[in-house]
Amino acid sequence: MSTIKKTTADRRVRITPELENKILKLANTDKFSEALSTLEQAVNMYQMLMDAQKSGSKFYEIDPNGEKYIVRFI
Repeated sequence: MSTIKKTTADRRVRITPELENKILKLANTDKFSEALSTLEQAVNMYQMLMDAQKSGSKFYEIDPNGEKYIVRFI
């Protein structure tokens, strides 16, 4: 007996055409299915940053004058 793993979406979401175009541009493709791996990487990176922030890590941006600003991810 063989086991077949179905791949289905956990959730379905609607995105605006503008967001779709930005995702496609970031992935350097014109097919959304080809952009999914890039989108997954971006979501994973965001989750990693959020987890680090929640555990006490701080992120800073330094402007051209050398001033530090705390960056918070929401």
